[in-house]
Amino acid sequence: MDYWRYIKTNSYENVAISSAEARYPVVVISHGFGTSRLLHASQAEHLASHGFVAVAIDHTYSTMATAFPDGRMAGLTTERYMNGVSENSSKLGNIWTQDADFVINQLDQLNRDAFNGKLDMDNIGMMGHSFGGATAFNAAYSNPKIKAGINMDGSLYNVNGKQAISKPFLFMESSSFMNIKDKALSGKISDEEIKNSGLTKEEFNKMIEERKKEYKIIDQASMVYIEGTEHYNFTDLQLYSKLLKQLGMTGDIDGERSAVIVNRYVLDFFNKHLKETGGGLISKPNPSYPEVKFPKE
Repeated sequence: MDYWRYIKTNSYENVAISSAEARYPVVVISHGFGTSRLLHASQAEHLASHGFVAVAIDHTYSTMATAFPDGRMAGLTTERYMNGVSENSSKLGNIWTQDADFVINQLDQLNRDAFNGKLDMDNIGMMGHSFGGATAFNAAYSNPKIKAGINMDGSLYNVNGKQAISKPFLFMESSSFMNIKDKALSGKISDEEIKNSGLTKEEFNKMIEERKKEYKIIDQASMVYIEGTEHYNFTDLQLYSKLLKQLGMTGDIDGERSAVIVNRYVLDFFNKHLKETGGGLISKPNPSYPEVKFPKE
């Protein structure tokens, strides 16, 4: 993976915010467990190029590596929370939710000190992938400052006692997740498929019970899934190497095509709910994107 150091972005460091007479909605991005904010660079750039301020978190101790300005490095040390025990996942998830709350509070101060009031703190969205997607849901559910959110292929944690979410929220799922979910909920999944999930039958059945609770909570939310996708088609990994498809980390869909679809649907959602414009893509099927399905239709 050394070649990753040669990958160039379309971003620049230490550039002043636009002097135009405008305020910019904010989108906070949360990565998946054990990955990094760097895997969402193209998504952040796409939002920024359309008039949003994108703020990506590295959840310290839960990333591949977190670098601090003074040169210190923190690695992945929270694996003990991710051993299939839902209570531990909830504990870690609550920490990530507090990370998001902290960042949003800091943005208030930065808006006064560094951004000259250019951040539209009345229009904040949050999105995330996998465990970060669950964090986006948890933060949107509990933090009144977050107006809308997106969960990209992430199962929820800490669902007990929650009611249906009352603010705009979009679930973007991989087709592989939808296939397994539909089979599991209908009782038509084989023992071999359960084994391939990496869980015991007991763990899998417990997970399905949690999913049933989730779908009651997200009943008012929007949902789409993208045919041909796997879990990491919602990150920049799909743009790094075609070998990932052979490893099953990304699906049959072309990586660049998948990235375009994800970016455009994310943008359309936040345009609608943070800028009061757009919304056509997320409201119904579009012939330009036949891969995108609306399971509630």
